[in-house]
Amino acid sequence: MSSERRKPGNINSKPDKGEGGIMPDGCTDIDNQAFATIRASLMGSLPTLVSRESRETEERFLPCCDDPKIYLQTLRNTNEYREEISTRMKETQVRWAAIASQYPGEMAPTEEDVKAVFEESPDFKSLFWDFEQDVLHLKYNPKKMSKDFNKSFANYRIRVRASLEEIGKGSNVEAMRQKDLERSSAHDKVAAVLVQEGVAETEFIARAVVRAFLIDVGEDYLQSARQADALRGLRNLSDRRAVAKFLSDIPDFKAIRVSKFTPERAQIIRESFRSNQPESYNGEFPQSKAFKMPIQLSVQKSGD
Repeated sequence: MSSERRKPGNINSKPDKGEGGIMPDGCTDIDNQAFATIRASLMGSLPTLVSRESRETEERFLPCCDDPKIYLQTLRNTNEYREEISTRMKETQVRWAAIASQYPGEMAPTEEDVKAVFEESPDFKSLFWDFEQDVLHLKYNPKKMSKDFNKSFANYRIRVRASLEEIGKGSNVEAMRQKDLERSSAHDKVAAVLVQEGVAETEFIARAVVRAFLIDVGEDYLQSARQADALRGLRNLSDRRAVAKFLSDIPDFKAIRVSKFTPERAQIIRESFRSNQPESYNGEFPQSKAFKMPIQLSVQKSGD
């Protein structure tokens, strides 16, 4: 069975196109397509793989930040982010001390090195989505984005809608695959604009920012974003048993997630943002809206 593969260890590399990639029912991310048929037969439809987060019945409104640079800066200034870096830095120092004598003249990894590695990891993505879910909503404001970005983002949204419409039809696997390839290419291009303009340091972060914007405009939802990140490792698996082991071993498929941000800490961060970043504060966002599936997928799912 062939699949689409990126270069091992390099999430930003372009995939080599295989001939066997098949779109899963309800999936909207190119990295999930190669083993769709196997995953569906093993675990059921993809939208139900990741456990839904437990949420209060009373609606919660999150403050909106319409500047992605300020948003990322606010995330990095949280105790939760700093604790992640501190823990990793201590572990790195201990491990370096154990092997430093084997590398005379080499400098020990710095905190900036540790931050760079962390921000290219699934753990950073998890923290990013916890922040988006429970603390601060990233709002798309075209007035604060460049013309190049707005143009690329508009094209990306067209490709997303086309992909969702094809998935909704559910009859032509090759057409679904082709539409999703086009969507993924558009995602790469709009993320590249954010990197070129210095809004995000890497494509890995930029893709998350773009996806958060997509949630804001109602064309993606949080479970889909988390699921795409969790399943990305599937692209390098080559047989049925490896896929089965991967799916059964992922903790997110077994239990309700616990956010890194407690309600008390989230409230403190929200209040600080409202007070200290008035130029980036742009109204309130109903938290439940981020969990709503795009209409094309909800219609397709209910018809299964």
